[in-house]
This record gives sequence, structure tokens and C-alpha cells, in this order.
Amino acid sequence: MLYALLTIVAWLALGHAVLGGLFWALLQVPESNAFMVALSALVATLFVLVAAGVEVFALLSWRRDATLAVRVSRTVRALPPFLVSLVVFGGVFWLTARAGDWLSAHRGEIDAWLIAHLKLVRSAPIHATLGWLLWFIRYGLGLSLALTLLAEVAGSGWRTITRPAWLRASLRPRRVALVALWMFVFVWAPWQAVYWRPTSLPPTWLEPAFIAVKLLVIYLLANVGWALVLKTTEPRSISFPPRSAQ
Repeated sequence: MLYALLTIVAWLALGHAVLGGLFWALLQVPESNAFMVALSALVATLFVLVAAGVEVFALLSWRRDATLAVRVSRTVRALPPFLVSLVVFGGVFWLTARAGDWLSAHRGEIDAWLIAHLKLVRSAPIHATLGWLLWFIRYGLGLSLALTLLAEVAGSGWRTITRPAWLRASLRPRRVALVALWMFVFVWAPWQAVYWRPTSLPPTWLEPAFIAVKLLVIYLLANVGWALVLKTTEPRSISFPPRSAQ
């Protein structure tokens, strides 16, 4: 498993770097005329295509029983399920964002209710708990739903979504908890150190060198975490084409 993890992390790190370059290029295109708008659309389309290829190939690569040809063929056809999975996660993200906005807008009313009915004066822990609950729903349940759907359709075709098995798998407490755990340990927690620097660090070449190494470590940890998320939601099986077609 270690070799598979290292190879998938290397693939993800390279692919995400390419995506970062495409996103930067998209930001540099001035939409001042019709040609530039068309160029922006082209770069955005390329970004989505590359993202689908990077994520689906990594997801299928956890299945060691799938040959390279099978993984490539599934990846090439994975754009539609990738877009559907984006819509699923986007829906969960939107719902949790609206819930967070509602909690922030009605914080005073919630505090008043807690004081009147539960005699709770210190409500900060409750608001923090609700915030973490929304985070868990978004990055645990939301990612589990979206990636399980993507994995099953990419592995076995669209007929998978007509069966409830994939939905039951995506809602398993262990799977949801593991997805949230990997996101917390390898993505959220390292990100908290993005702006950190030792106070004793001299303002010489050591400072940019430290920042570069720190950001590289955070980037690699995020890719390790994402690889483990994909491992958690890998397809249960892959339907192989006839031997003559491989």
C-alpha cells in the first residue's frame, strides 16, 4: 500500500500543480473582447478536463486489479460523472454555507434563547460546536457522497446510481468519519501554519527559504490527505471490458 500511496501522491502533486498553473493562466486572461472571453472559456474547459483526469485516475489507481489501460479508458470517459459529483458536493457546500450564514445572522437570538430556556450565559462553545458540525457535514458527508458516486460510476458505469448500494456506502459512519479525519489532519491542520514563522527567523535568505519549504510540506501533506480520502471512497469494483478490448 505504501508504494501505491507514494505513486498516487506523486501523481496528485503533479496534477494539482498543473491545475494551479491553469488557474493562474485563467486569472491572467483579460476579458476585454470576444477573443479573450473565448480564450477564458477554453482555459476553464481545459481546467475541468484536467481536473477530471487527475482525480479519477488517482481514484481508480487504488484498485490494483485494474490494468493501466482500464484506468485510462475509465478516466477518459469520466467527465460526466465528475461534473455530477461536483454538483453533489457543491450542493452540500451551498447548504452548509447558508446554514452558517443563518447561524451568524441569528446568533443574538440563539444566545437569548439559550439564556432564557437553558440558563446558558457562555454560548461560545455551542456556536463553535455548530461550526464544526457544519464543517463535518461539508467535508465528511459531502465529500463522501460526491466521491463515492464518482468512484462507482467511473468504475462500473451509470447503472450503479440506480442501485442504493452506492448511497449506503457513502453514508457509512466509518467512511464519513475517515474522510473528515483525513481532511482535518492533512489539509485543515497544516493550513493553519500557512502564515506562521518563527519570531527568531532573521530577515535574510533564510526567511524565503523557510517559507518555500513550509509551503511545500503543506502542499505535500494536502496531497497525502487527498490520496487517503480517495482510498477511503475507492470503487468497490471495476467492470472490466472484454479481454479483446483491453
